[in-house]
Amino acid sequence: MHASRVPMRHILKVGIDSFPFSEQITSARHTIRRGCKAERSIRLYRGKKGLFPLASLSGASVDIAASYWLVSAIRCRVLGGALMLGGRTGKMKTGLTVKIALIGLGLFLLGAPAVGDAQMVKVKLGSSLSPPSLDSITPYVAIERGFFKKNGVDAEVVEFRGDATHVKALLSGDIDLSINAGATEGMVSASKKAPIKLWVVVNPITPYHFVARKEAGTTLQALIGKNIAVSGIGAISYHIPRIVLERSGIDPEKFKYVAVGSPADRFKALVAGKVDATVVTNTEAAKLASYPDIIDLVNVPKVVPEIPYEFGMVREEYIQKHADTIYKLTKAIIESNRWIAANKVGTVEVAKKILPEESTEVLTKAYEMADPRLWGVNGDITEKSYDFTVEFLKKVGYLETPVPFKDFFDRRFVDRAIKELGRK
Repeated sequence: MHASRVPMRHILKVGIDSFPFSEQITSARHTIRRGCKAERSIRLYRGKKGLFPLASLSGASVDIAASYWLVSAIRCRVLGGALMLGGRTGKMKTGLTVKIALIGLGLFLLGAPAVGDAQMVKVKLGSSLSPPSLDSITPYVAIERGFFKKNGVDAEVVEFRGDATHVKALLSGDIDLSINAGATEGMVSASKKAPIKLWVVVNPITPYHFVARKEAGTTLQALIGKNIAVSGIGAISYHIPRIVLERSGIDPEKFKYVAVGSPADRFKALVAGKVDATVVTNTEAAKLASYPDIIDLVNVPKVVPEIPYEFGMVREEYIQKHADTIYKLTKAIIESNRWIAANKVGTVEVAKKILPEESTEVLTKAYEMADPRLWGVNGDITEKSYDFTVEFLKKVGYLETPVPFKDFFDRRFVDRAIKELGRK
């Protein structure tokens, strides 16, 4: 090992175009330790164009093996007005050693943000589920797996117990955008002249199961006259059982609807015998084997596949000022949903982190129970699904003059992301 004093204004830049193996470079990371306390990671991105920022010694080497650049055994510490760095040389399997020279950038390493920090946009995203469920895990995956950060967004999820308070927070500007907002609430609010639009569809179908206590009735017909727990009157958890009942030939007006809260809250009320029936997500339905007094009457997406579940909604004012941020968020959400759809184990690991009270077994079963279409891998819905939902809302008196699909859904963000990522 050797060390050398390096002026703070210097930082290393390596142009990969000069190397014949640049096609193989994927990514790498190294850490600068500041004053033996904070760590900051710098990611080196793939591509033949541009430069890859590194902090190292003049004359130090980079290990190049397989498809990664690795800075070997770099150590940094502050000494007076300079940075002390240590490193050892490394060679490629071919025997090639790449020597690196420092060039001035006019940047200060000490006190300056890490690469990419300056471009990070802080965003507050609202969710109608508190606690969340595995089915609504998309924004949490985007945070935990780095999809937001990769796209230049520092996102925070603000949880609400139901759509009503969530929408109020959106309209008041307490949050920047909604990510897990009930689809029907978004449609109804827009029809009432709320200045909001749909920017991404997180869940194009619902994860709901219509469940009931055996003593209340083992068929939908037998439940007539009983009470059904919902998150709030007019919320998606209110409309879904009504749509299921109507499609099954039963008048939804012959039931009593009780506002209780989130899917988890409704399930607890059902288990306690405080309500007769409700709709819950896969997360709750995965526990039914432990509750023989509760039965699963309807797997909702099999009966009503047209109804979307969660929308991303945004104020028109925010669109005008932050269109590029919305595009970055859209891309991150689509990437997260694609990752979720392809990674059961990883998704369950994230779910366990945000839902520590749930067992790994329950979360795994919930993932396996989910309809493959639940996580919107393209971030959109069809106009047919929108029109079906709107017509039902009109029929039951919750919506008078719907906003046309083309005016409700600002598709430019999804379309741009799909153009870059490809449609699945």
